[in-house]
Amino acid sequence: QKPRIAFTLYDFHVGGIENWLYRLAGALQAQFDFYFLATKVPETLPKFQQVGSFAYLPNPLVMTRFLQKHNIDIVQVHNERWPIDAALAAGVRHVIERTDGTRSCNRVPKHGLSLVIASAQATIPLIAQHFPQQNIRLIYNGIDLDEVDATPGMRPWAEGDFVIGRTSRFGRGKNLGLLIEAAQLLAPRYPHIKIVFIGGDSKMPGAELIEVELR
Repeated sequence: QKPRIAFTLYDFHVGGIENWLYRLAGALQAQFDFYFLATKVPETLPKFQQVGSFAYLPNPLVMTRFLQKHNIDIVQVHNERWPIDAALAAGVRHVIERTDGTRSCNRVPKHGLSLVIASAQATIPLIAQHFPQQNIRLIYNGIDLDEVDATPGMRPWAEGDFVIGRTSRFGRGKNLGLLIEAAQLLAPRYPHIKIVFIGGDSKMPGAELIEVELR
């Protein structure tokens, strides 16, 4: 039997961490069984079901029962405490938190965790204030460089244009307006600046439709 690994997130749609977990599962699905567990949005992109199993588990009781039923070996959580408690209640042997940047790396209390993953070097000293440093690992978000290199080049702008790209889900917290304001200030001096946004609106309940505003 292959080890079983579950990832918990608000949703599995557009986003950096979501895409990173999809790529990870795709590369390792011959060695592990992967489960994608959403806590806020009941739908997912079809690609996640191609590399693992998907479930919508909106509260601790249903998550605890799911983890027990499927004999999950490792649970990785992100930005929420209650999935940690659900995994501990289910008897999961290893519970890991993957943290974000300096603003939110200590949002979730760390007790009961086996390991904490830092996605940025600068967050390690902050996390170490609340968790043993020997149990912190630095793992950057991954990019498949072979896929990037194999992608045909498409440049619909003049060769002299300077293109600034931003890829992420669209939301207020991403502060995309700041990049637009910076480009407006630079444009009179550097008229060849172009900005490209790649992503989509958040599927979270109550999320604003930022894509319409960006367009």
